[in-house]
Amino acid sequence: CVEAFARLGLPDAESYFGLYAQSGIFMGIEDGSVSVDEFHSHLREKLPHGTGDSEIDQAFQKFITGIPTHRLQTLERLRSQGYRLYLLSNTNPIMWHGILASEFAKLGKRREDYFDGMVTSFEAKAAKPDAQIFHYTCRSLGIVPEETLFFVGCRRPRIQYRPCSSRHRIHRLPAMNAAKAVAVGMFDGMHLGHRHMIRRLAEIAGQRNLQATAITFAEHPLAAITPGHEPKRLSTNALRQAILKAEGAREVVETDFASLRHLTGREFLQHLADDGVCCLLMGFNNHIGSDRLDAAGAAALGIVEIIHDTPPCDIAHISSTAVRSALGNGEIEAANAMLGRPYRLTGTVVHGKRLGRTIGFPTANIATGPHMAIPAPGVYAVDVRIGNESIWHSAMANIGHRPTVDTTPGAPLSIEINIFDFDADIYGSTIEAAFLSRLRSEHTFPDLDSLARALDADRRAALSLPKTKLYE
Repeated sequence: CVEAFARLGLPDAESYFGLYAQSGIFMGIEDGSVSVDEFHSHLREKLPHGTGDSEIDQAFQKFITGIPTHRLQTLERLRSQGYRLYLLSNTNPIMWHGILASEFAKLGKRREDYFDGMVTSFEAKAAKPDAQIFHYTCRSLGIVPEETLFFVGCRRPRIQYRPCSSRHRIHRLPAMNAAKAVAVGMFDGMHLGHRHMIRRLAEIAGQRNLQATAITFAEHPLAAITPGHEPKRLSTNALRQAILKAEGAREVVETDFASLRHLTGREFLQHLADDGVCCLLMGFNNHIGSDRLDAAGAAALGIVEIIHDTPPCDIAHISSTAVRSALGNGEIEAANAMLGRPYRLTGTVVHGKRLGRTIGFPTANIATGPHMAIPAPGVYAVDVRIGNESIWHSAMANIGHRPTVDTTPGAPLSIEINIFDFDADIYGSTIEAAFLSRLRSEHTFPDLDSLARALDADRRAALSLPKTKLYE
């Protein structure tokens, strides 16, 4: 599908498609927030003049890989037993038209030969396993929840079901029914090693018809074990979740480590199995449970299948600790190389002393959370975005103690960002800075004029850098 859109001339076609997830306009048409006409119109603006809707549809339908024969046989068997069958699908009219034309027609079949009705995420304006789509399904098809079985697959082609009763509300069904392939970890920063693991998880889940699920923690586990001594964070929970999903995790579960820390490895595996986990992907240095069970020990228990993941040699050295070390040394390029993206820092714009404005370089003073890793003092080229904007602005950031203007002993560390060609009141706004390159270390200048000349040189150096593709 990526190749098809690239041939049509869609810029950065690969940025719209993860292994098992889409983004931007392609996710919009799946969850119904964008109409087919809006989808076509948006892409025509990005594609070479004269590209038709049919060409767009044909490229999009390259996603279709075929319908497994054993699935159709299962449907035929259920119909012969008198079941009424309904299809609930994360899809859209363009994709469904392609499935009818290329798959059912090839078999000489119609949708009606297998299903009494269907609901798509597009029309429900919600993608499964969101609770909204289950409510919509029951309401629109006249299904009585207490008389309905929701079917899912697992490692072997088989059927599992769970009736919906008054004790098990519809919104709990996705969590109870989805057979899962799981990876567990902090995934702090989502560096290249983490991303390799999640792609591998998505690959395994796709091969076995399982849901790729990443289980992670709201706080670092060491915050529960040795409070106050946990390492600084490399990503917000929101950014971590976004990258996990972009790399192929269909579900991200954030849990409280304190509630699990006393479970043994056996107890933790049983906990996973009870929640529908079929297999657990474990990294080369992963351990689970209070007894720190490794992959071999976990596999020997036979509770769930254990798959041992070994990263490629070129990323085996990467760890969250190594990224923190690079940031602490001001080696932003090395940190970015391990992350596979520019390091990001999020904070709130607060009032400062406004000295930068007096020398022609107004700055936004940024207050970050106490648990975030901050690069070493110095001047950095950054891109920033404000609030919920999608636009990134070129800027430069100074991290340090402002020795030229603040001679107070033990002056606090400050983060000041000068946004180029920008003039707006953004006090109180959330700002996200992507660190691209370190321009220089922090200096003490003899006077403000010297400082202004240095800042002008920093600005020109930042603007001369090639544009960096930000990981969205």
